[in-house]
Amino acid sequence: MEICFSTNNNHMGKSKYYFGQNILGQVLKLIPSSIVTKATKQTGSDFAVKKFSTINHLYTMCYAVLADVTGLRHVCDGLLAMGEKLKHLGLDYVVPKSTLSDGNLKMARPKEASNHTCKYGY
Repeated sequence: MEICFSTNNNHMGKSKYYFGQNILGQVLKLIPSSIVTKATKQTGSDFAVKKFSTINHLYTMCYAVLADVTGLRHVCDGLLAMGEKLKHLGLDYVVPKSTLSDGNLKMARPKEASNHTCKYGY
């Protein structure tokens, strides 16, 4: 999932225009965190949340869509495999399968927060 722009093939396949940011990071930069924070406060979706916040849930679901994975195990294992690459995105906590399942079952959290995020974003 890395993007590399190269205009010169004299570097043995290496690009001198490599930006070092994966596609997930580029997509997540398009979503202003202020909109998600505002929606989270209005809906109260982070009430009594210890680690797996709404923004982490959003980042995890964006990864699942971009990586085209459907199972909870594959989502969690894929995030674990990315390791330190996730820290610059603000995702410093890789969620266990059970916590991700609980977050997905709480329909109020993703539904209300995503509705408010779309409302403020557009």
